[in-house]
Amino acid sequence: RVNTAIFLDSGSTATMLAQRIPDNHYMIFTSGISCVQEMLRLNEVQIHMVGGRLNRASQSVCSSKSLAYLENVNFQTAFLGVTGFNLEHGFTCGTEDECELKRTVIRNTDMVVAMMDSSKVGISSTFTYAMPNDVDVVITTRELARMIKEAGIDFVNLPDEDFDSLMGESTGASVIFGATGGVMEAALRTA
Repeated sequence: RVNTAIFLDSGSTATMLAQRIPDNHYMIFTSGISCVQEMLRLNEVQIHMVGGRLNRASQSVCSSKSLAYLENVNFQTAFLGVTGFNLEHGFTCGTEDECELKRTVIRNTDMVVAMMDSSKVGISSTFTYAMPNDVDVVITTRELARMIKEAGIDFVNLPDEDFDSLMGESTGASVIFGATGGVMEAALRTA
């Protein structure tokens, strides 16, 4: 919705979402450095970078000052990444700072959206930031595939292009994902 405040978490899934945000009158708050980089192309969006200590692994920033800053913001929607999820421990993440940031955002948000792929299910990380009843919508690989179909995107007939290099480098993770059956698992779960 135009003229709304949105929280966009850090991480690869949030970065993919940032790539697709339309250029409208939104206020987007994020702790994700790569999300900000993707949104620099937008002229109408007000981008608010949450400050704090750099977490190199997640390419995000957070501190007690950022928590105090976010306490005063009312979000219509928050898109949160997930490190792990199971019914006993709920939605989890890897650092205490990240956990407190997500809890603060959840307290001030009308609709909380968790974004995760099937590899996160059954996994439990160190810190629980939400239980299932704290989250309004969960977007997984299956829902993403349905949205792609509804949008009429035909991957088979897309022209070949070079990959997008977010940070100027790449890894062999996609090769491992494909070779170990990750691609097939995702395809079978969505079929």
